[in-house]
Amino acid sequence: MAKNWYPIISGKCTKCMACVVVCPLGLLVNENNQINLINSEKCPVGCTKCSDICTEKVINYFDGTDESIMKAFSGSSCSCGTH
Repeated sequence: MAKNWYPIISGKCTKCMACVVVCPLGLLVNENNQINLINSEKCPVGCTKCSDICTEKVINYFDGTDESIMKAFSGSSCSCGTH
């Protein structure tokens, strides 16, 4: 069963490869000029190395909540007051 913690990289990624280089477990890879997460279950809960190094700030984390999904795809948290 997948756990609820892994990075989501938005389409605004410039493919600079910093996140690929910094991932201590090698879970981010460049495949066909697209940064992909492989084996998300191995991403350590709470690890933010890839987003910390991202100069474009396009990496957010899914943590099992609706708010985390909204932030990952919109770049900000929902302000509707229901999430």
